[in-house]
Amino acid sequence: MALDMAAWGAGDDLSGLTHHSDHGSNYMAMVYTDQIVEQVELATLEWVWWWNNPRLHCELDMRTPIEVEAAYYAHQESGQQAPAGQGSRCHLAGHR
Repeated sequence: MALDMAAWGAGDDLSGLTHHSDHGSNYMAMVYTDQIVEQVELATLEWVWWWNNPRLHCELDMRTPIEVEAAYYAHQESGQQAPAGQGSRCHLAGHR
């Protein structure tokens, strides 16, 4: 029926007519793929934020990277040397 309507609408000239019999599934697949890609990108951004901010890090004396960065800049302003991490005890404990 859709083909008949397209032929009627084209004045019975079917040259250049494309008939899709997949009910648009390929277009829906592209929309679905775009949504999945967006979800993966968001999940990746959330993980990177966690990795760089609230994650406790063994090499940083179980402090977060953001705490260490704040301490570094605070010590820079005061002229004192920032405390270093104690990574060796983490390796002995089997943490990473």
